[in-house]
Amino acid sequence: MKYIDFSQPGGFPLTQDVLNYLQNGYTEAVTALAGARGTEPYILTGCTQSVAGTVISITPGYIFFNNELIAFVGGSIDTATFTGTQVAGFQVYNLTNTLIYNDGSSHIAQLEHQLTFGANADGTTTGTQFPLSALQPWLKDSVTGSLTVAGMGSPTGNIYYLKNYQSNSMRLYGNISLTNAQAVEGVAGGGLGPTYYELNILPVGYRPARSVPFTMYYRYHGAPILDDTGMDYIKMINAEVGTTGYIAAGWLKPAIGVASYSVYFDCTIPLD
Repeated sequence: MKYIDFSQPGGFPLTQDVLNYLQNGYTEAVTALAGARGTEPYILTGCTQSVAGTVISITPGYIFFNNELIAFVGGSIDTATFTGTQVAGFQVYNLTNTLIYNDGSSHIAQLEHQLTFGANADGTTTGTQFPLSALQPWLKDSVTGSLTVAGMGSPTGNIYYLKNYQSNSMRLYGNISLTNAQAVEGVAGGGLGPTYYELNILPVGYRPARSVPFTMYYRYHGAPILDDTGMDYIKMINAEVGTTGYIAAGWLKPAIGVASYSVYFDCTIPLD
């Protein structure tokens, strides 16, 4: 990394070349550190998105784009006003300031790039624009983790998890089948009650700060399955992710004679 030793006596000879040396050191460091992420554009800080009807709003933050760290001032756009091939996107605009030099001349010497949010004419990425769909978080998992389920009722299947560092949340999805008819039906050795039964444990870094409930759904493409009361059909299963990483489900018992059933889920779990 470039640096200058200011401790030498004799009066430091500050010149434009020296200032350029310092500026190059800063830009090289930013490019090397931020560029290590790979494909751009991506968010370094801020830029939280929210949607209300057709209006997309994004908070201020910093975005790495075109090998440069650029401030985004925040903004909103109503997509209902778009025509033709227009999509939501970002544009680079230039801020400049003129300085008076010692010889009396004036030059545009202070320059700054910022980003605005608005309509991208055709959804393409150039040196001065990119669509919202191209924007990514700086840190994100590239590989989805998976767990094999186990527990009371002899469930089978897989749970998949993927962390989103930008929103500090985790996508949790998968499918589970209950295959032990005796345990499910509550005969010959007991069965499932109203308590939660643990399926597996998420690794550290994927555990929420507080217990988070979610729902598993039964897809009855064929004949619906009655529960063991004979009064209602099995439609959904309540589940939970705990602070120690456990994933648990409160199984519903099906009517006697049902050997198995499967549930599916795809949800977002906040981690903070």
